[in-house]
Amino acid sequence: MNKDFLVLYTPFPIWEKYMGNNNVDICAPYKNIGIITRILKKVLKSLGILDNKLIAIFLGNWKKKLNTYKCVIIFAYNHDYSYGVIKYVCKKMMHGKVIVWYWNPVIAAKNSILPSVLWKMGCQLWSFDKADCERWNMQYNTAFYLKELVPEKIGRKEYDVLFCGQNKGRGALLNTLREKFISLNMNVLFYVVDETLPKSQRLPYLEYEIYLDYVSKSNILLYIAQPGQSGYTLRVMEAFFFGKKFITNQKSVKEADFYDPNNIFIIDMDSWDELDGFLQKDIVPLSSSIVEKYTYQSWLRRFGK
Repeated sequence: MNKDFLVLYTPFPIWEKYMGNNNVDICAPYKNIGIITRILKKVLKSLGILDNKLIAIFLGNWKKKLNTYKCVIIFAYNHDYSYGVIKYVCKKMMHGKVIVWYWNPVIAAKNSILPSVLWKMGCQLWSFDKADCERWNMQYNTAFYLKELVPEKIGRKEYDVLFCGQNKGRGALLNTLREKFISLNMNVLFYVVDETLPKSQRLPYLEYEIYLDYVSKSNILLYIAQPGQSGYTLRVMEAFFFGKKFITNQKSVKEADFYDPNNIFIIDMDSWDELDGFLQKDIVPLSSSIVEKYTYQSWLRRFGK
């Protein structure tokens, strides 16, 4: 039976289990290729001859039934990774629609693929970030989360505050906040992968299952938005799906439908003198309608309208 949606994305393995269903195929854009083939791909790209015909060699088997889908959603990674895939799909897709999904701010990622280079391909451009939508004439959809990842029982609390993520220019602020929390006798876990360091000196990336175990054992998640970002990322979704409070520097969160001052502390808007009171307040559960809005199923449906 043909499915309506093809999502070209390389998810965490545990995500793939729940993202595919009777109406959706989840596929990695590229085949799992060996080192020789990867070198060949880089050589062809450097020579400027990695056109649609040649790139097809490296793409997954999804390309064989591309035109059986009503909608193809391509997650935008960096330019080198995504441009050739998007160009191939737009040229080969004979009917239905092609959506490029920006799940990170356009200018935040190194070698970011600019919407301006995609406008003439005939695809639809969507983003989780309303500011980027206005700046680049894209359509808006929320970020999403998989409610199936939330355990029935949350683990015993071991940490007051958790931050896990890359440095991304936030190192100085993270160090300041870490010292602030420690001075308040809070037990913190900051796991920062510093991409500015040589690989031999960096912390390894956490497997997502290990990260979720840390989330379940923490009272508060720390979320530091990148400069200029207005959209709400995966870290925000994790906080309210797991029923966690979070501390953030993203002032626009006060306008979000999931905002509640009992649940969210906004740096430079809320006073640090009020932090203890914030910690003592019970979390306010979100309505089921708000949580449902940010599920994977709702995210997909909005593309289909």
